[in-house]
Amino acid sequence: MSPAIVAEIGILVLMSFGCATVATSNAPTQPSVSMAGEWTGVATVGPTLPCHECFGRAGQVRLVLEQNGEAVTGTLIGPNYRGTINAKATEKGMHGSCMCTLRGVVSYSVPVEASIAGSDMAFSVSNAAMTLRRTP
Repeated sequence: MSPAIVAEIGILVLMSFGCATVATSNAPTQPSVSMAGEWTGVATVGPTLPCHECFGRAGQVRLVLEQNGEAVTGTLIGPNYRGTINAKATEKGMHGSCMCTLRGVVSYSVPVEASIAGSDMAFSVSNAAMTLRRTP
């Protein structure tokens, strides 16, 4: 083979590498669980915030969540406390934080965790344990 033909083949081979693509997906991953909706139930103990005598009370709880991919936002309303939820959905629930206000005076960011089994949610905010059910 002549050197010119070898050079042309080499150039074509190099150009073909430049055209190669790798299949990638920029689409956000969708968690397998849907957190969106209204959840109601009971807190067995109210959340404690990191201040002197900042305690919530046990009682009825309402949690309303919106979900966009992995991002979960919403509101939490319980006896003597309320909060704004910012979390990330996982395969079986979510984790994140709540900017919670007790007695309408003191606000703190506290951790939240949740796991879902069917229409039931085990939800915790700070040290408060809650059993919630999705409302139709």
